[in-house]
Amino acid sequence: MIIIKVGGSVLGDPNYQRNICSQIDRIHSQMPELKILLVHGGGPAIAKHLKNADIEFEFFQGQRKTSKEMLSYLQAALWDDVNQSLASTLKSTAERLCGFQDKILHSIEVKELGEVGEVSDVDIKKIDKAFEKNSLIVFCPLGIGAEGNMLNINADNAALGLCKAIEKSELIFISDTDGLLDKNNKVISKVYKEDIDRLADEGVISGGMHVKCMAIKDALSGGGGSIRLLPGKKDGALLELILENKTDIGTEFI
Repeated sequence: MIIIKVGGSVLGDPNYQRNICSQIDRIHSQMPELKILLVHGGGPAIAKHLKNADIEFEFFQGQRKTSKEMLSYLQAALWDDVNQSLASTLKSTAERLCGFQDKILHSIEVKELGEVGEVSDVDIKKIDKAFEKNSLIVFCPLGIGAEGNMLNINADNAALGLCKAIEKSELIFISDTDGLLDKNNKVISKVYKEDIDRLADEGVISGGMHVKCMAIKDALSGGGGSIRLLPGKKDGALLELILENKTDIGTEFI
């Protein structure tokens, strides 16, 4: 199974969204039995819904604080806007596709962030059941708390939680960067999990990339498969990686 996580920064540009969907359609048509789980973010869409509702918000350590009042707007942005838009674009060739918002991510609440959770468990049975009829699933990253309440989950964390839980899965982050860059702004093609702390100490990994790489290290240590940062704005990068088996694109974490 391949898990593809597409960030809001990429989805925010209609041209890039169409380009990514076109590549996934082509992969799906040439490899129809390949199971693809597409996990999406939705930052710009969420911000737009909250602005229209005149609801102010703030960030804590790079993540949006979420109040109970915000949840319905957040769900509308992620499901009605982003998920359905992706599913509609992909359906041009992908017949075995479904949008998916079933609460399969059991989560522990992060008190500093309000109605936000960290993935604690994944209901693999529901994923397997969805894949009985579909080979391409567009996944909405919403979780469920201990009391059955809905929680917002950062899409990166959702994708990493899925990768950690699903055996032999490969996770591809489609981002607006070329990969992890060294001090000379050159892409580091391969990073071993044992080197992540050292690169952080050296300042190679910093800012928002620090949070992502620490979560990647945790997923790899917990049994997750290979994880790659892939430049989403490089035309055909996904096709080259999956159909042509080119491995010198972006950064691979192992």
